[in-house]
Amino acid sequence: MRKKIYFIVNLISQKKFMRLKKEISNQASKHNLDFEILRSTYRGHALVLARKAIDEKAYAVVACGGDGTINEIARVLIVKKIPLGIIPMGSGNGIAGHFGIPSNLSDAINIIFSDYRIKMDVGFFDEKFFLGNLGFGLESIFIKNYNEKGLHGFFAYCIALFKSIKGFIYPKFKIEWKLNEMVLRPLVLLISNLNQHGYNFTLTPNAKSNDGNLDMVYIKKINIFQILKLLIFVIQRKEVSFSEVHRQSFSKMRITNLKGGSIEYEIDGEFFETNKKSLEIRVFKEKLSLIVSES
Repeated sequence: MRKKIYFIVNLISQKKFMRLKKEISNQASKHNLDFEILRSTYRGHALVLARKAIDEKAYAVVACGGDGTINEIARVLIVKKIPLGIIPMGSGNGIAGHFGIPSNLSDAINIIFSDYRIKMDVGFFDEKFFLGNLGFGLESIFIKNYNEKGLHGFFAYCIALFKSIKGFIYPKFKIEWKLNEMVLRPLVLLISNLNQHGYNFTLTPNAKSNDGNLDMVYIKKINIFQILKLLIFVIQRKEVSFSEVHRQSFSKMRITNLKGGSIEYEIDGEFFETNKKSLEIRVFKEKLSLIVSES
């Protein structure tokens, strides 16, 4: 039986879809492989389609979309022998950016059919896996505002960011790792497995996806001028080394909410909240097989 690759495509225009289908067909014929394209039409649908691909003995499953779509599909491929491929078609494309997967459609598809694989770590929090980032504080509110607007692109990012800064209320957490603990009121509390967060921005430039650790960056309460300076550093991809910035690597950490209400957080660009008071953050080493460029 010939090998078959399943492409799961998040909602895009018909024009983009037809171009994608043509590029996939051209590459598949060159490599003597079968393929099937499935279209995701609602949140959670990509996960259902990924399970269908597994049941039908897929050789590989490819996420065509942004970080949220990639996360949905990855959830059902973790610890499976079936690899995940990525064709970045989202806004920020942070996961693809970390692994050097290009936004050029033809080049990205060529990587899929070249079939070079690596193993990557995955993070885990509140019964959910994350490939890229877990964010609290400003990060989570920003994602909430960005998704509520229903807009996309860099300009929408900027609008959501400044709205989030203007109305931000500091949470209060206790974090514990190994024999250490810290009480904090973070502007930003970001846990990352990768060195990109979208649009080539990063707060964790030294994060590695296969070292068995997650990288944490905690930014204390700062004034508006310091926030603007911080944004400039991030945009320029400079190392953020203010005294208000704390960094830590870990494999397991507990976070406890010291204020009333829910814990708000984002995972790979999707907003969530939980009423659980205390939860564990941990990493599972090399649990996902990923198709990337050999170079």
